[in-house]
Amino acid sequence: MKKYNLIIALLSAFAFLFVGVSTSDAHQQHKGYTPGLYPHKAVNVNMVGVAFQKLGYSATLHKDKRGNPHLLITNPVAPAVEVAVFFDDCSQMGCEDLTYYANFGSKVTISAEHLNNWNHIGAKTRSKAFTSDGGEIGLSHTVSFYGMDDFEKVALSAGLFMLEIKLFGQNYLGIK
Repeated sequence: MKKYNLIIALLSAFAFLFVGVSTSDAHQQHKGYTPGLYPHKAVNVNMVGVAFQKLGYSATLHKDKRGNPHLLITNPVAPAVEVAVFFDDCSQMGCEDLTYYANFGSKVTISAEHLNNWNHIGAKTRSKAFTSDGGEIGLSHTVSFYGMDDFEKVALSAGLFMLEIKLFGQNYLGIK
């Protein structure tokens, strides 16, 4: 009986902690939290562009329908036909979320087994592979809350994504 009381007490404590955290997050949003406002939680587009430039890539700046910036890499790593970085939750200081995106087009094919193998937790890849309704194969990877002083981390995540493009192309699409 004591074991059950202990389990109930632990579950109650966990539930209280969970409700407290959820309430705290909701309370912050009601206090006027603005995404991208704090430099320790946001990066600007120029910083990400410089990170790619230091890796040997060039990019052009564009804006989406909502006015959020995105970078299109003009010399994408093969075998990707398109590589872009999309920014979300933006404000004056920068953006809180970056999504790296690679499109391999619809001329290549991949089996469901290969997609599952790439996406499996045991594969230890950061990006997720997918197929679109139009038959295009792609990779994407979202990172959040890098700050303005995290240039090395942003450059590392960009470089790792470009490396995963090469690995995915060679090992899963058979493109050398």
